[in-house]
Amino acid sequence: MKKHTPKSVFEIISSGVKIPSLIEVELGVKLGRWLVEYLDETPESIDIYRTPLTQRVPDFALAAGVLQFEADHPNIHEAFQLAYQAGIEVAFINAVSTNDDGLNQNWAKLRVTSAAQIYRISYQLLEDYLVIVSINDQLLNLTVK
Repeated sequence: MKKHTPKSVFEIISSGVKIPSLIEVELGVKLGRWLVEYLDETPESIDIYRTPLTQRVPDFALAAGVLQFEADHPNIHEAFQLAYQAGIEVAFINAVSTNDDGLNQNWAKLRVTSAAQIYRISYQLLEDYLVIVSINDQLLNLTVK
């Protein structure tokens, strides 16, 4: 079976695929780099929760940040593969129960494992910055620009 490759930007747009803006990519990279700094080590795994109500940073940008890439790194599009090769498991969870942790439905969620500890991180992507809302149910409200 032949793989379909879009021939133009119009095919991509008409397919409903959202192309992330440069600021969204930059914020995703900054969030990934912040995670490594916060944990003081590279995480072992990252579960990215996908819900229809939340606006998230681009997944590849988050993985690139964890790898300490800059937003303009030439291999940013290979971040998932490179994360896997570095021993970082990245998983996608398509539905999340918003009742299990009492958090606002408008916050994007990550579950990060590092040194056998699990961190539940909620963040909100705003126009040109993001806010780390909470970690393990403790309010943080840290602005990342």
